[in-house]
Amino acid sequence: MLSAMSWYVVRVGRQTGVFSSWEACHAQVDGFSGACYKKYRTREEAFAAFYGTQDGTKVTNAATNVTTVAPNINRTPFTRKDAI
Repeated sequence: MLSAMSWYVVRVGRQTGVFSSWEACHAQVDGFSGACYKKYRTREEAFAAFYGTQDGTKVTNAATNVTTVAPNINRTPFTRKDAI
């Protein structure tokens, strides 16, 4: 039986964003002081957490537009206990 795919959000790391594998996420946070990341069960949950939307649809150019992303960062705050 195949396990469900997990998604990972990196808030603080070498590169921030939504990653579809632990290997890709781990590469961004391993050995990075103060790394902040969290695992999600669905793509929609991960994108909603990262971009601060309810349905995960507001993703167009948000990664390069700091004014779009920055105000949403504290909407879903991460803590050390959220880390995997």
